[in-house]
Amino acid sequence: MSDRDLPVALPIAQWPRHSIAQAALTFGWKRARLPGTGIVEWFRPDGKRLGQFDEEKNEVWLSTELADNETEVLRTIGHELEHAVEHHHGHGALFDEKRAQLAGDRFVKLWDEHIADLHAKAAASGVAREPFQRFFAGSAFDAGLDDHAFQTVEARQPHARRPRYAYDE
Repeated sequence: MSDRDLPVALPIAQWPRHSIAQAALTFGWKRARLPGTGIVEWFRPDGKRLGQFDEEKNEVWLSTELADNETEVLRTIGHELEHAVEHHHGHGALFDEKRAQLAGDRFVKLWDEHIADLHAKAAASGVAREPFQRFFAGSAFDAGLDDHAFQTVEARQPHARRPRYAYDE
């Protein structure tokens, strides 16, 4: 589909929280060996579609109607991934809906196997009971940069004395 057919994007602040959509899309994108990175975009329900693939930007658009149903999110991502594969292999004008529906159902099973494997590896590690995601410095979850940190009260407090050692005397 072209940009003319895309729904209106929601601002990021209105996106569903705690959705597995981007993680699932990244997993499927890598598994399908598609070039680049697939990106999830969200839109308000419009009564016409639950998801859509934008082949120009490698974006999968999902309706917020799906946000509370993890299985439907996965099924829709699998469906749109099949369209991405079709487009990548040059069959863009011949999107096959039946094949994409079956791909969506297969993707739900693949995701469940993937998650079960992650849980098994986490349990076998003896360190983590469940898989977890690390947020590295510079992510959106870090506190913002404070350009005036050196002027705060904490910064102006006297520093602790350094330890004294025998060779200092």
